[in-house]
Amino acid sequence: MIFDGGHLERVELSRIFDDLWIGDMVDGQSAKPTQAVLCVMWPGEPGQSHPCHRIVTTEPLADGRSVRVVPSRMDEAARWIFEQRQAGRSVLVHCAFGVERSPLTVVWYLMRKHQLTLQEAYDVVCWCRPVAARRLHWLPASVRETGRLPPDDGGNV
Repeated sequence: MIFDGGHLERVELSRIFDDLWIGDMVDGQSAKPTQAVLCVMWPGEPGQSHPCHRIVTTEPLADGRSVRVVPSRMDEAARWIFEQRQAGRSVLVHCAFGVERSPLTVVWYLMRKHQLTLQEAYDVVCWCRPVAARRLHWLPASVRETGRLPPDDGGNV
């Protein structure tokens, strides 16, 4: 969904690969039973009624208005996406509107698994899902500055 001049307009599910999709809450609720669904949630967000793997990838900053990603949780999400795809499942990554958290999670996955730079990964995601917002300020300064992820301490993807 996107906010446009006072109303919300829903954006359809976006295909990144044949087996990797980005969507919104509606897509998550209507996913096929054979599809692996990752719900990227805000801290404290109520659980979803549909079957999905839930992960909180961000944490609030002291100002109460800003957030930042938690790299270990992003790596966990990237590993989960990788494992599901390796098992032959189609994966849907969604958040409420499919604009911020789910695109950023797929960007992290592309950087971690496919060794894309930050720019390359966001270019892929934004080309496939034009409503995706580039939330660079949510990322660690080292990732913004180098365009690369630090090593994954929790296991290779």
